[in-house]
Amino acid sequence: MNPQAWRDVVIISSIDWTRNWQMHQQLATSLVETGHRVLFVENTGVRPPRSGDMQRITSRLRNWLGSTKGFADVKPGLTIYSPLFIPLPYSKWALWANRAMLGSAIHDWMRSARFQPQVVISFLPTPLARELCKDLAPQVTVYYCANDMAGGSEGAAPLRELESTFMAEVQAVFCNAHALRDVALAHNPASVLFPAGVAFDTFAASAQSTEPAFLQGLHGRARLGYVGSISHVFDQDLVVQLAQSLPDVDIVCVGPLSADVSRLQACPNIHLLGPRPHSDIPAFLRHVDVGLIPYLVNDFSHAVYPCKLNEYLAVGLPVVSTAMREIVRFREDHGDVVRVAADAEAFVAEVALALKDQAPDRQQARVAAARRNSWAQRFLDMHAEIERLLASRAGAGGGWQAHMKALYQRTRLRALKWAGGGLLGYGLLFHTPLVWSVGQGLTSAAQPHVAQALVVFSGDGDPGYTNAGYQRRAQEALDLYRRGYAPRIVLVAGREGLRSEAYVVEALLRSGGVPASALQVLPKVPSSTRNLVLYTVAELRQQGIDDALLLTGPFHARRAEGVWRRAAPEIRVSTMPAQGGPEVGSPWRPSFKLLSLVTYEYLALVQYWWKGWL
Repeated sequence: MNPQAWRDVVIISSIDWTRNWQMHQQLATSLVETGHRVLFVENTGVRPPRSGDMQRITSRLRNWLGSTKGFADVKPGLTIYSPLFIPLPYSKWALWANRAMLGSAIHDWMRSARFQPQVVISFLPTPLARELCKDLAPQVTVYYCANDMAGGSEGAAPLRELESTFMAEVQAVFCNAHALRDVALAHNPASVLFPAGVAFDTFAASAQSTEPAFLQGLHGRARLGYVGSISHVFDQDLVVQLAQSLPDVDIVCVGPLSADVSRLQACPNIHLLGPRPHSDIPAFLRHVDVGLIPYLVNDFSHAVYPCKLNEYLAVGLPVVSTAMREIVRFREDHGDVVRVAADAEAFVAEVALALKDQAPDRQQARVAAARRNSWAQRFLDMHAEIERLLASRAGAGGGWQAHMKALYQRTRLRALKWAGGGLLGYGLLFHTPLVWSVGQGLTSAAQPHVAQALVVFSGDGDPGYTNAGYQRRAQEALDLYRRGYAPRIVLVAGREGLRSEAYVVEALLRSGGVPASALQVLPKVPSSTRNLVLYTVAELRQQGIDDALLLTGPFHARRAEGVWRRAAPEIRVSTMPAQGGPEVGSPWRPSFKLLSLVTYEYLALVQYWWKGWL
């Protein structure tokens, strides 16, 4: 198949673009150099955030703010997407929100860029990565298993089962190590070994490079070099022992710091230079004497094939490594171009020997091993495998017809899911007491007490509703007056358009036997509940009233009482549990008006709380 037929590729990465250079960036760059366009989606996480992640979070925010809604071109044909997301990778509600946010943003960008991916390569098996793969609807999805991700982080343990499911779903699994392929084959027969390679020509061309400026302040003595992250897999005890055993040798580490490095910093001959652009690495390696791979030996590191291995060899460096399974296997396949140590004492001894192992023929043997593991050859094999997958999909009815069929099927399933969710939501809202029960949180359960005045708000609290219950409100006020709970009644209109209702309530009360001297209608019509309460309590203060009963709409009680207590704590108020109000229906068959009113009141409570009015 012509590569132009799958020109557009999405890479869902497990690291950020500016992280230490690994196969993720190398793959993207190689695809672009061979005529493809690549959207590189930066890491969306495999665990919840921790306190030490603040720098990474800040970096992501900075990248997003410095881009076009997270998208930025690194070079022609290569776009990096730095998404903002909810960092809860195994939460269902966060998955729904993240899928909506990222999916919408990616599809908007694809439409703008006229980008139509047929191939998606994901380094992540997380729920979000899997859903994005489905939404992108490629013809071929590849999971690139770069390490034992579930074993690499305490919070990533849920990935174990998810990864197995993802392996079975995709068309192929590319594996960075033999141990990873052994696991993948149990779930997908199309599991292929593609360990990290080296951009051999780039490193070979650095033979005449000058010493990098960041090295020039070090002592002019032998140097042991390390390239990569100092993380949980870096054996700090081993490196400290090495530094103490060889005090006349500098140990120079280039890469991000992802762990507590205080023990390393305490050693005067260990130099932590931090991350450097990958373009600086060949020159750096040309000016050290031995390359180090000081990893802890455990189940996680046994599944690691370090990118740095072939980079060290490409410049002819002697390499000393701990006895990780992939390194031991590499030595069996390529001879003694790598020194392997079983423990700390042996590691120190091998480093001492490696410092003397600088003969030209030994250097040539190391360079030859790196050439056999060049990224160029690795990429050609990988490219051919994707071509084969695409051809087999087309031959098995996996061409555009199958692509459209799958797309329609997903659309139909999505529509059914939304329809089912809509029906369920409708049933819960309009055929159960749910809305009514939630609304009870807005009402008052206060018991009436003898007060100086009864304040009646004629509205229901929602300016969008006409008060159909003012007659009921008048009857409730009349009942309280007759029972002797207040010698006077203060009537307040709740909205400009309803101003006459206060006078209607007054007329109803007078017809019920309340004397005019016991009634007062406040003439102004405030524009909001807050202004209504402020206006009322100001009038009560002028009249020397410090104890009142409040009668208002049933779902308006909580907000009105909250504002009252905040604005006038010196005036005691009890909000009466008024009955009725708008036409709300029965508890089991609530009306849309009830739903709207309850929703409005809760939103209003949030707004009032946010503004400090409650």
